[in-house]
Amino acid sequence: RMIALTPVWTVVSWACVLVICAIIDSMFCGLETGIYRLNRIRLDLRASDGDPAAMTLQRMGRNFSNVLSVLLISTNLCRHIATLAISALFMMGGSGERTPWLTMAVATPVMFVLQESLPKSLFQQFPDALVYRLAWMLKWASRLFNACGIAPLVRAFATGMVRLLGGDPAAS
Repeated sequence: RMIALTPVWTVVSWACVLVICAIIDSMFCGLETGIYRLNRIRLDLRASDGDPAAMTLQRMGRNFSNVLSVLLISTNLCRHIATLAISALFMMGGSGERTPWLTMAVATPVMFVLQESLPKSLFQQFPDALVYRLAWMLKWASRLFNACGIAPLVRAFATGMVRLLGGDPAAS
């Protein structure tokens, strides 16, 4: 049986998609931890001094459910695309029916260590140094996901679930 060769540019393209999504996901994952650890007094001081990143973070912090929604959407979107890229690479490599298992075997440790544990640890140790540098990403992701309606949908779903479980949505 003959195996058709996949053009090199296709393999390189999927590999680039994987690397880009892994990097973006790790940044958003780290931002989630970093925002919780951010020194609020320094944030207020930097914002009052006119620091654009601090002003962005301060403004976005007023609607924390939006920030959380944007972070969760961003990380999940990147992880799904990264997993798709890993599967595509295995399929192009001729893995056939083993592709789902191989994808899981590769994606799980990559996502857990490189995209989850390492960024969270770094942002926990250096929140003031890292969060301000990535405030622009959070701002633009928020604009994008709010403009297309995904962030409001996630917030509405979360509010509905809190109400359904007997909680107070204003407290969350």
